[in-house]
Amino acid sequence: MTPRMYGSSIVALGAFNPSIVTPDWLESRGLLGKEDAEEARQTPNLLISHQVAQFEGPFFVLQLLENQFSLTSKGAMTALLKDLFVGILQLLPQTPVTALGINFHGHYKLDNLNDYHAIGDAVAPKGIWKSLFPGADQWQGLQNLTMRIEPVTRNPVNYVATDYKLIMIQPSSVVKHGVYLSMNDHRDIASRKLSECLPAETAAEIVDQDWDSANDFAIKLFNNLIDITLQKANQ
Repeated sequence: MTPRMYGSSIVALGAFNPSIVTPDWLESRGLLGKEDAEEARQTPNLLISHQVAQFEGPFFVLQLLENQFSLTSKGAMTALLKDLFVGILQLLPQTPVTALGINFHGHYKLDNLNDYHAIGDAVAPKGIWKSLFPGADQWQGLQNLTMRIEPVTRNPVNYVATDYKLIMIQPSSVVKHGVYLSMNDHRDIASRKLSECLPAETAAEIVDQDWDSANDFAIKLFNNLIDITLQKANQ
């Protein structure tokens, strides 16, 4: 099964200077071509200030706040999104990035209404809710489910998880009889033991090295989740 819509976003937390990152700056540094930069300059909601930089190009939507930098795919997803994010952080190596999220999401259309309900019934069994809200006039349905996946440690005393994945499933808002699946691959930068690399350089390196594999993992995960839940419904 393939998604009707699929995309990605990359989000970094830290302390940023939004006024630096403008379409002109990206063009002058070779991160955007002339036509793409001109399209970004024509963004209807273009905003550049000390508190926020906000504009979009043909394949991305950029928002830079003082504590968060996000780059979101637009239209067909492309690796240019990753390249732009990495390029910006590499040009700002002194930026104190503390955390990073590599995110993928998709809207998947099911073949019929029964399959659509089967997924919700499988991941969020309704038995306990039917007992809490009995009666034929009470309906129970999945609205939003988030699962946190993190490594198991053999030394749980004073253990603080740093890297983890958040998997979310909810009804699709754009596809009839569809589900929306997302994966947030969270990486903690502040807790990493950095050698010669600065935090922004470490974040850029992680995105550059892991974006493709995280994308492949997300696609396989989403497809497997749908397949497993439908198999369970047909047993």
